[in-house]
Amino acid sequence: DAGYGSFENYKYCQEHGMELVQKYAMYAKEHDSKYLKNPFNSYNYKKDDDGNYLCPNGYEFEHLKDETTKVGGYKKVSKVYVVNKCEDCPIRSKCHSNNKKDITSKTLQICDEYNEMKNDVKMNLESELGIKQRMQRSIQVEGAFGVIKEDWGYERIHRRGLDNVRAEMFLVAIGFNLKKYHNRTIERKKKIVH
Repeated sequence: DAGYGSFENYKYCQEHGMELVQKYAMYAKEHDSKYLKNPFNSYNYKKDDDGNYLCPNGYEFEHLKDETTKVGGYKKVSKVYVVNKCEDCPIRSKCHSNNKKDITSKTLQICDEYNEMKNDVKMNLESELGIKQRMQRSIQVEGAFGVIKEDWGYERIHRRGLDNVRAEMFLVAIGFNLKKYHNRTIERKKKIVH
């Protein structure tokens, strides 16, 4: 689940002709009204009329550099922005975390390609079909995962290699289905007896 809605997963899906429907890390937060009202979350930074990012005190971020990284074999280009007016800013304590060493500036890193992918995800998940699929996932899949992870204590895969992992997951799924079948058989027998 950790990299479910990651840049790497989205690129893989696009490469293989799959629609982007995996929730990214901040999806739930972006739908939380309390989170959206907090101007100090970097996800909520406003833009001016020219499209420049503004800090919560209204200072304009300046483009510092483009940073290229390789994520799982895919090239990711992020734009790094900085604002250097934090030293005497009256709201600095709210804007900067306590453990930050440099409190004279604030940086913002934006990957336009990843943001476009996240917009596609939002559009797909909030469509009529997307809402139905999200409901089905929570009804059908999450319950089974919950039983396997919490009730059975199955926290990690113990095999390495794709074929071995696949075989282990098949065995876990077969075990889950057999247990479900067994429990239903017992319930039916109890109903017949009564």
